[in-house]
Amino acid sequence: MKKRKFGFALTAVLAAGTVLAACGDEETTDNGSSTDEGAATTEDTFSVAMVTDVGGVDDKSFNQSAWEGIQEFGEANGLAKGNGGFDYLQSASDADYNTNINNLIRRDFDLVFGIGYMMEDAMTEIANENTNSKLAIIDGVVDAPNVVSVLFKEQEGAFLAGAVAATMSTTGKIGFVGGVDIPVINRFHAGYVAGAKAVNPDIEIQVQYTGAFDKADLGKTAANLMYSSGVDIIFHAAGGTGNGVFSEAKERKAKDPNANIWVIGVDADQYDEG
Repeated sequence: MKKRKFGFALTAVLAAGTVLAACGDEETTDNGSSTDEGAATTEDTFSVAMVTDVGGVDDKSFNQSAWEGIQEFGEANGLAKGNGGFDYLQSASDADYNTNINNLIRRDFDLVFGIGYMMEDAMTEIANENTNSKLAIIDGVVDAPNVVSVLFKEQEGAFLAGAVAATMSTTGKIGFVGGVDIPVINRFHAGYVAGAKAVNPDIEIQVQYTGAFDKADLGKTAANLMYSSGVDIIFHAAGGTGNGVFSEAKERKAKDPNANIWVIGVDADQYDEG
């Protein structure tokens, strides 16, 4: 039965990461830790937890969509937040990855997710040390028999975003703001450029990698430079850093309601951010 539940847990998280879901208003503690809050204890239950990347569980993007998927799985299976049910731990920096993953393993969760490519090294080390634990990593590859590596074809959705941006742009200038320069973000970048060029081979595409997924101020600065140079549509693949792109766009629209300023969000339905 637990093998079947393992598949359900994977499906719940993957569905939340690929379907555009509205941002929620779930209240959580600062670090995501919790005590046992009446979690189900029947023999048939399958507990699942996740470790966020540095953007935080409320990044309105990558981490948040994964957490929403885990919550949906838990609620659908009568589980409660806490030991024996579902939970998360939040990473303030990459130094927290090993500690958080090991913490959840010690709490006996049946499946522990690492949310993001940046956890490859930590997940590899821990998988080799805990061969009986079931682990999964999103957007990364870990070559271990007890780890499921979950990858997506980000370039395909990004291709459509690029095609739309090139079609809608009135200035012939569009932008891409990436987070850390890693393969998964490179796929977003490549797909966006290919889609835009397919529609308009002459379109100008400005690109900036901020080097972070949790620095909204860097996203805002990048967006400011692009919009100031004539870019009218920006696609971001930068997690919490991308929230700064929305902030810059909203400030410009507030000053000039007729400004032709657009943002294309990522990983979750970010309509409300605009």
